[in-house]
Amino acid sequence: MEDLAATHFDDIILGTDNTSSILAAALAISGHKVLHLDSQGYYGSIDGTLSFNEFQKFLISPESPPFLNKQIHISPGPDEECNQFPRRFNFDLQPKMIYSVGDVVDYLLACGIAQYIEFKSVKSGMLWTQDGFRQVPCNKSEIFQDEKLNVVEKRKLMKIVEHCTKLLEGEDFDPNQDFKSLLEEKGLPENLQNILFYAILLVDGDTRSITLGEALGKIQKYSSSLGIYKEGSTLLYPMYGAGDISQGFCRVSAVYEGTYVITEELSIFGLLKEDNKIKGIATTLGEFHGNRVLLNSTFANVDESLVAVPQAGITRGVILSRGVFHENDGPVLFSVPPHTFENEFPIYILQLSSNSSTCPEGYSVLHLYTRLSNYDENLHSFQRLIEQFPIEIVFYATYLQQITENSGEAVHIPNPGLGFEVSDHFEAAKKLFREIRGDEPFLPSRPNPEGEEDNF
Repeated sequence: MEDLAATHFDDIILGTDNTSSILAAALAISGHKVLHLDSQGYYGSIDGTLSFNEFQKFLISPESPPFLNKQIHISPGPDEECNQFPRRFNFDLQPKMIYSVGDVVDYLLACGIAQYIEFKSVKSGMLWTQDGFRQVPCNKSEIFQDEKLNVVEKRKLMKIVEHCTKLLEGEDFDPNQDFKSLLEEKGLPENLQNILFYAILLVDGDTRSITLGEALGKIQKYSSSLGIYKEGSTLLYPMYGAGDISQGFCRVSAVYEGTYVITEELSIFGLLKEDNKIKGIATTLGEFHGNRVLLNSTFANVDESLVAVPQAGITRGVILSRGVFHENDGPVLFSVPPHTFENEFPIYILQLSSNSSTCPEGYSVLHLYTRLSNYDENLHSFQRLIEQFPIEIVFYATYLQQITENSGEAVHIPNPGLGFEVSDHFEAAKKLFREIRGDEPFLPSRPNPEGEEDNF
């Protein structure tokens, strides 16, 4: 540690979440001397993937932003496999996925991250209807073949698909138009709107807030990713857990001489200042000096001038079950429209099983997600929904995730917690990189040091 204390860094980054790790890699590639710290003892911070023991420790630890209201509703017996072999079970604090085509894949390939992470295709389009969960049609061929839609519904849905296709091909439109109003003008009934909003667009908030421009952007991303790696699939989930994304970028930063200190022995006393300018941080491991200190949300309180403005909240649930609700050779994403189980906002359920290497065979992990309306009401909706799953629950916990916009004397790194897309983390990191490095290339292609081809 004496060598670190004697080194002057360009950037001292606290927290190894997705945004921070992507930024650390980008800055290290650009030639910055980066010191990256975390007191969690594992990579990923608030985007980490935890073993069963680590996850239980997280749930009973003192509450601190962004995770609050942590509760264990059902605990496993002492003889359960998760207690006997806790490292066989992986739990994401906030699961993330990527589309099969797009900037994120390009960045992963350019940086060589594809050497470190394997992905599994996600089956989506499993929407709750009056008949329970069913696979809804998500392209022209499926619309024609769907036996649950009548002729009139098929015609209306096809017209919307064709209309959106024409707009994407260059026809003039107002990007700020309310997308839901457009659907209503076209006479699309609620059951067909649900397919668009919750099986394709994966909207998690008020549908009235979605503009036509935003909807078309998501439709284009969806259509370009559809069937690339598996028929009917657009999304990819990291094998072993979403925490591998942040860990992969930390590896890239380390290749470019980024320095890492990941230990629970680390505590931050405060910021070091000289002439009212931040010059570093004081820690239990010594003082570290640098041009810039960047804080993720778990370290935001280190900045005494912190201003935290609430933006949104997420109610999350995690279930470990014996048995699998929906058999598939990969993860499955279920969508539940608003007001189905007294839920104000849609509920999404990501089912993971042994084929994603997140739990042993015979078990499944269910991640429940909904935008915060009222926490107790959210839990009530979760409970009503869970009753529809014919599974044996071994473990069940819930927690609240706060999304805030932080500012102060230090640089505060945002964590885009809403939704399942990791692309928002790249955009947040890119914005900070531009503020630091201007127009310099963000995550440019780098030579493969091992001379191997990326197999993505």
